[in-house]
Amino acid sequence: MTANIEMIILQRSNIRETEALDQRIEELKNELKRLIRFQVNNNIDPEVYNEEYKSLSEELGEVRKKRLEQDKVIESKDVMKQRFDEILETINSRDSLLAEFNEEIFNALVRNRNSHTSAFCF
Repeated sequence: MTANIEMIILQRSNIRETEALDQRIEELKNELKRLIRFQVNNNIDPEVYNEEYKSLSEELGEVRKKRLEQDKVIESKDVMKQRFDEILETINSRDSLLAEFNEEIFNALVRNRNSHTSAFCF
């Protein structure tokens, strides 16, 4: 049972997805820099410049927001893993006192603990 819980808690967002988001952020930042340099050196039409700048900035904001959401999910799972480890440690330290494991009581305690914390919901 503990292996299943740990496996679910430790499931991370795809690392490739994280790397792709980071890479896209860098690409968009570089595109913005190029656009600014091009405007300074070639004095392109301000309307075209503003439209392109706005488009790149909005996309950059969206990608950063996705990356931040991903970080929050990872942090939430880290907190859950830490709590799970604390529960296991407590149970294992009182192993001699525990005559029988009652899954219903354990689940009720976990639900009660989760309802009193400000964990992220997903």
